[in-house]
Amino acid sequence: MAKIRGSDHIEKEIVMAEQHTFDSSDERRREEEAEAAGPQYEEKNVHEVYEAIAEHFSRTRYKPWPIVERFLLSQPPGSIGLDIGCGNGKYLSVVGRQQGVFIIGSDRSPSLTTIASTSHQEHDAIVADTLSLPHPAASFDFAICIAVIHHFSTRERRVAAVGEVLGVLLRKPGGTEGELERGAGRALIYVWALEQKNSRRGWDEGGEQDVMVPWVLTTPKPAQSRKEKKKPRQQHGNRGVEDKSMEMTNEDVDATVVDASSQIVNPPDASADTEKPKEAEKNTPQTYLRYYHLYRQGELEEDVVTAGGKVVESGYEKDNWWAIIEPGV
Repeated sequence: MAKIRGSDHIEKEIVMAEQHTFDSSDERRREEEAEAAGPQYEEKNVHEVYEAIAEHFSRTRYKPWPIVERFLLSQPPGSIGLDIGCGNGKYLSVVGRQQGVFIIGSDRSPSLTTIASTSHQEHDAIVADTLSLPHPAASFDFAICIAVIHHFSTRERRVAAVGEVLGVLLRKPGGTEGELERGAGRALIYVWALEQKNSRRGWDEGGEQDVMVPWVLTTPKPAQSRKEKKKPRQQHGNRGVEDKSMEMTNEDVDATVVDASSQIVNPPDASADTEKPKEAEKNTPQTYLRYYHLYRQGELEEDVVTAGGKVVESGYEKDNWWAIIEPGV
């Protein structure tokens, strides 16, 4: 005869089941709240920051990354593509009319878009949100989205951003968009990696993935007169070495990275004199914090598949994960 479990044991299982249901619903509620707060959070911790640092950010972004450059140069004549999150437009100068390739750049920052438009007049640049691209679907041969998607604050928004990139690419002949003469379009995506143990930042597997990265901005020093410029160089041994102090620092240099839940960097000293001289106040460095999600190994590929895409090739380069993707069947 089967043994009947005691009522106290059954009650315990019921309580555990109810607790599990409560925990699951509570977790879903937190996720929904985070998703709803995403746009406002990113406006403050990403978009406003880029507007504030746009001029200097542009001056520090001028050298194309090798894999991105090769991807662009591999596009055949007649190709039309997008640079989604183009920043100052440094990749718009890689290919042009001489190669028979046309690129439309877009960025969420009006200031960076203006810089891109004026600096690279051979291509167009417009203000656009990656989550709401104004381009026709399934119309472009290629796209690049470099160092953009890691700024979205939830996985749902990051997957949606990948989906927007996939949505503008040409599909394979016979796909849902009908017969097309050209093959499927491809996109190259770059995101910051969590695994950076050999970099100055020291991030690595198992660490915090959502971080605030400081960008320290100081007022440029006034131009020196000719007499001042003739001052002797600092002496090191038997050689004269010019003192080249950096006016500004960014994430490419040593920087203290804080958890995304903490918003305070360089808090004011309560004991400091509130009546600071205007000149000293003008030269006081200002710290801006940008939100980043650091991608662990394999996470970018997971987001691509979740968004309905196919990973053609992927890899790691200089503290970044990258992937070449195309629309799924």
